[in-house]
Amino acid sequence: MSRHLFGLSAADLAMEKVGDEVRLRAGAVGTVWDALVGGTQITDLTDLAGNPITQITADTEAAVGFYGPDGVSTVYADFGYSRRFLMMAVDLGDQIDSLSTNKLDLTGGTMLGPIITSGVPSVSGEAVNKAYVDSEVSSGDAATFTSAQAYTDAQAALKVSKAGDAMTGPLTLPGNPTSPLHAATKQYVDALGGGGSGAVSSVNGQTGVVNLTAANVGALATTARGSANGVASLDAATKVPTNQIPDLTSTYLAFEDSWGNQWGPADQGLKAWSFDPSLAVNVSAPVGGSVYLIRVKLRKATTISKVVMFTVAAGSGLTANQNYAGLYTASGTRVGITANQSSAWTTANNTLSMSLTSAYSAAAGDYYVAFVSNGSTRPGFVCGTELGATRTAGNANLSSGGYRYCIGATGQTSLPSSISIASATPDANAYWVGLA
Repeated sequence: MSRHLFGLSAADLAMEKVGDEVRLRAGAVGTVWDALVGGTQITDLTDLAGNPITQITADTEAAVGFYGPDGVSTVYADFGYSRRFLMMAVDLGDQIDSLSTNKLDLTGGTMLGPIITSGVPSVSGEAVNKAYVDSEVSSGDAATFTSAQAYTDAQAALKVSKAGDAMTGPLTLPGNPTSPLHAATKQYVDALGGGGSGAVSSVNGQTGVVNLTAANVGALATTARGSANGVASLDAATKVPTNQIPDLTSTYLAFEDSWGNQWGPADQGLKAWSFDPSLAVNVSAPVGGSVYLIRVKLRKATTISKVVMFTVAAGSGLTANQNYAGLYTASGTRVGITANQSSAWTTANNTLSMSLTSAYSAAAGDYYVAFVSNGSTRPGFVCGTELGATRTAGNANLSSGGYRYCIGATGQTSLPSSISIASATPDANAYWVGLA
């Protein structure tokens, strides 16, 4: 609501009746009331400039102008001349005109801003606010939502998915197919089959409804692939996988066991070694932090649980938890590691049978035995040739990535999880190692 303007019209002048005359009273001071007689004086007034006043004063031409209280459109002026004069707000017409642009008709229209409601609705016909709607949606009528979802799911279960589905009843078509991709009716198919039975006359000597087995067409069943009395499959490299090659050692003499009158790994309780240890002629202490790699060959699949080495000279002052041996694949992935050997490597002339923390099921192929040592005096391990630099005879005719004796990494305190075999550098020390 707002204040209404009073006065400033020809009827709003300060006047006094003297005899039969009505005289204008410039500068007259009066009060404003809410009734013609009695009532309560109105003091919540402002002048034309908006300044608060409690009385009204006529100007030099006896004209009176002021603003009344908010929402009041009728007042009575008393200038002390024995009567009060009715004054009507003169701006009502302007406010009525503004209704057409600033108010919404009861019959409806378009709001230019939001409607702010007083609170939560209490009857069904009341408008609701955003907070009420959000609360209802978030807290939810669980039963309503569950019921709606259940209904939707039930209806969906009665329909056939366009992506493909299994029907529970027959599908009746409007007629015979006219396009190659149209579904066909039983009647159409029976007519093509002859006699309405849908069976072919003969397949591989069989008549009626024919079910062919692998034997009927001179083939092996798919279940025979890679199995006994079956056929071997090829891997991605067009090779027969190792696990599909029969173990013939129980029938034929295995190559790796046919050492004749020579000693082999099995004769000394081992599964593989780098060379016959009786050929070892030198001893060499490793460089601290260097990971030494010695290549060995497994001629058949086996389980590796230990790495075997031999100390000639004892180590001392070995750094705790920085001395290890282990096993790597030919591609450089570590597949086994021992516990810390800082104490075990301090004994001279000692065969070291070092258990892996977890046994490894190894396929036939090449592997690298690895070890690393750190401490003030590293142990001296038995080895073959020791000609210095990269001149070990053990690497004769071999190139990068295929060395028998090499160093895969330096500055290490343990055996890394993987090593770049292609980056390994050849080593002059042909260390002896074995696998058990």
